[in-house]
Amino acid sequence: MLTRVCFLVASLSQKLPMHGTTEMMRVPLSSLLLQIKAMYNADRSKLLDGGGDRKPTVSIAEHSIAILRSCPDPPDTSAIQDSEKTLIRLEAVDPVTSHLTALGRLMADLPCSPLVGRLLFYGVIFGVARHIAGIAASLEGRKSVFAGGMEPEIVNQVAVTKAR
Repeated sequence: MLTRVCFLVASLSQKLPMHGTTEMMRVPLSSLLLQIKAMYNADRSKLLDGGGDRKPTVSIAEHSIAILRSCPDPPDTSAIQDSEKTLIRLEAVDPVTSHLTALGRLMADLPCSPLVGRLLFYGVIFGVARHIAGIAASLEGRKSVFAGGMEPEIVNQVAVTKAR
Protein backbone atom coordinates (compact mmCIF):
# COMPACT_ATOMS: atom_id res chain seq x y z
CA MET A 1 0.00 0.00 0.00
CA LEU A 2 1.39 3.39 -1.03
CA THR A 3 1.16 6.12 1.60
CA ARG A 4 0.72 9.71 0.46
CA VAL A 5 1.53 12.81 2.45
CA CYS A 6 0.37 16.34 1.73
CA PHE A 7 2.20 19.41 3.03
CA LEU A 8 0.50 22.76 3.42
CA VAL A 9 2.91 25.46 2.28
CA ALA A 10 0.83 28.51 3.25
CA SER A 11 -0.94 29.23 6.47
CA LEU A 12 -4.70 28.83 6.56
CA SER A 13 -5.21 32.57 7.02
CA GLN A 14 -3.38 33.39 3.77
CA LYS A 15 -5.46 33.86 0.65
CA LEU A 16 -3.59 32.56 -2.37
CA PRO A 17 -4.60 33.69 -5.86
CA MET A 18 -6.42 31.13 -7.98
CA HIS A 19 -3.98 31.67 -10.86
CA GLY A 20 -0.48 33.08 -11.06
CA THR A 21 0.63 35.89 -13.33
CA THR A 22 1.60 34.68 -16.79
CA GLU A 23 5.23 34.90 -17.79
CA MET A 24 4.39 37.33 -20.58
CA MET A 25 3.16 39.81 -17.97
CA ARG A 26 6.20 39.38 -15.68
CA VAL A 27 9.26 39.46 -17.93
CA PRO A 28 10.53 41.83 -20.63
CA LEU A 29 9.25 41.00 -24.08
CA SER A 30 12.40 41.93 -25.99
CA SER A 31 13.44 38.31 -26.71
CA LEU A 32 9.94 37.36 -27.83
CA LEU A 33 9.59 40.48 -29.97
CA LEU A 34 12.97 39.77 -31.58
CA GLN A 35 11.83 36.24 -32.44
CA ILE A 36 8.54 37.51 -33.90
CA LYS A 37 10.40 40.00 -36.10
CA ALA A 38 12.84 37.28 -37.22
CA MET A 39 9.93 35.01 -38.21
CA TYR A 40 8.27 37.90 -40.06
CA ASN A 41 11.47 38.53 -42.04
CA ALA A 42 11.76 34.81 -42.89
CA ASP A 43 8.11 34.62 -44.01
CA ARG A 44 8.46 37.85 -45.98
CA SER A 45 11.56 36.63 -47.84
CA LYS A 46 9.81 33.35 -48.72
CA LEU A 47 6.80 35.31 -49.92
CA LEU A 48 8.89 37.63 -52.07
CA ASP A 49 11.13 34.85 -53.44
CA GLY A 50 8.46 32.35 -54.37
CA GLY A 51 5.29 34.38 -54.55
CA GLY A 52 6.01 36.63 -57.49
CA ASP A 53 4.12 39.90 -57.16
CA ARG A 54 2.54 39.19 -53.78
CA LYS A 55 3.81 41.44 -51.03
CA PRO A 56 2.95 41.52 -47.34
CA THR A 57 0.03 43.85 -46.67
CA VAL A 58 0.88 44.44 -43.02
CA SER A 59 3.95 46.27 -41.70
CA ILE A 60 6.28 44.45 -39.37
CA ALA A 61 5.30 46.70 -36.45
CA GLU A 62 1.59 45.99 -36.98
CA HIS A 63 2.34 42.28 -37.42
CA SER A 64 4.30 42.09 -34.15
CA ILE A 65 1.59 43.87 -32.17
CA ALA A 66 -1.15 41.73 -33.75
CA ILE A 67 0.63 38.51 -32.77
CA LEU A 68 1.18 39.65 -29.19
CA ARG A 69 -2.43 40.92 -28.95
CA SER A 70 -3.73 37.49 -30.07
CA CYS A 71 -2.21 35.78 -27.00
CA PRO A 72 -4.64 34.49 -24.34
CA ASP A 73 -3.26 37.02 -21.81
CA PRO A 74 -1.91 39.79 -24.05
CA PRO A 75 0.79 42.06 -22.68
CA ASP A 76 0.19 45.74 -22.09
CA THR A 77 0.82 48.03 -25.07
CA SER A 78 3.39 49.99 -23.03
CA ALA A 79 5.35 46.76 -22.41
CA ILE A 80 5.44 46.09 -26.16
CA GLN A 81 6.62 49.66 -26.84
CA ASP A 82 9.29 49.41 -24.13
CA SER A 83 10.59 46.20 -25.66
CA GLU A 84 10.66 47.82 -29.09
CA LYS A 85 12.67 50.74 -27.66
CA THR A 86 15.07 48.29 -26.01
CA LEU A 87 15.67 46.52 -29.33
CA ILE A 88 16.28 49.88 -31.02
CA ARG A 89 18.79 50.88 -28.31
CA LEU A 90 20.57 47.55 -28.76
CA GLU A 91 20.70 48.24 -32.53
CA ALA A 92 18.80 45.03 -33.24
CA VAL A 93 15.93 46.88 -34.92
CA ASP A 94 16.01 49.77 -37.38
CA PRO A 95 14.21 52.73 -35.76
CA VAL A 96 12.60 53.86 -39.03
CA THR A 97 11.42 50.62 -40.65
CA SER A 98 11.20 48.44 -37.52
CA HIS A 99 12.98 45.67 -39.45
CA LEU A 100 15.81 43.64 -37.96
CA THR A 101 19.32 44.87 -38.57
CA ALA A 102 22.15 42.47 -39.40
CA LEU A 103 23.04 42.38 -35.70
CA GLY A 104 19.38 41.74 -34.83
CA ARG A 105 19.24 38.74 -37.20
CA LEU A 106 22.33 37.29 -35.54
CA MET A 107 20.95 37.97 -32.05
CA ALA A 108 17.69 36.22 -32.94
CA ASP A 109 19.63 32.99 -33.52
CA LEU A 110 21.11 32.97 -30.01
CA PRO A 111 19.33 31.27 -27.10
CA CYS A 112 19.80 34.23 -24.76
CA SER A 113 18.40 37.67 -24.13
CA PRO A 114 19.15 40.33 -26.75
CA LEU A 115 21.28 42.26 -24.25
CA VAL A 116 23.51 39.26 -23.59
CA GLY A 117 23.57 38.46 -27.32
CA ARG A 118 24.91 41.92 -28.09
CA LEU A 119 27.48 41.53 -25.31
CA LEU A 120 28.66 38.24 -26.85
CA PHE A 121 28.98 39.66 -30.36
CA TYR A 122 30.95 42.68 -29.20
CA GLY A 123 33.15 40.37 -27.14
CA VAL A 124 33.99 38.44 -30.30
CA ILE A 125 34.61 41.63 -32.28
CA PHE A 126 37.01 43.01 -29.66
CA GLY A 127 38.79 39.67 -29.18
CA VAL A 128 37.71 39.04 -25.60
CA ALA A 129 35.14 36.34 -26.28
CA ARG A 130 36.49 33.95 -23.65
CA HIS A 131 36.18 36.51 -20.87
CA ILE A 132 32.82 37.83 -22.05
CA ALA A 133 31.39 34.29 -22.28
CA GLY A 134 31.84 33.86 -18.54
CA ILE A 135 30.21 37.20 -17.82
CA ALA A 136 27.34 36.38 -20.19
CA ALA A 137 26.80 33.01 -18.52
CA SER A 138 26.59 34.65 -15.12
CA LEU A 139 24.11 37.23 -16.43
CA GLU A 140 21.85 34.56 -17.92
CA GLY A 141 22.05 32.25 -14.92
CA ARG A 142 19.42 32.18 -12.22
CA LYS A 143 21.84 32.13 -9.30
CA SER A 144 24.75 34.38 -8.60
CA VAL A 145 28.16 32.93 -9.31
CA PHE A 146 29.05 33.98 -5.78
CA ALA A 147 26.17 32.10 -4.13
CA GLY A 148 26.86 28.95 -2.20
CA GLY A 149 29.88 27.91 -0.25
CA MET A 150 33.36 28.22 -1.61
CA GLU A 151 36.17 26.01 -0.56
CA PRO A 152 38.14 27.54 2.36
CA GLU A 153 41.43 27.44 0.45
CA ILE A 154 39.88 29.43 -2.40
CA VAL A 155 38.59 32.03 0.06
CA ASN A 156 42.09 32.30 1.55
CA GLN A 157 43.70 32.64 -1.89
CA VAL A 158 41.26 35.43 -2.81
CA ALA A 159 42.01 37.23 0.49
CA VAL A 160 45.77 36.94 -0.11
CA THR A 161 45.42 38.21 -3.66
CA LYS A 162 43.34 41.19 -2.54
CA ALA A 163 45.90 42.05 0.14
CA ARG A 164 48.73 42.39 -2.43
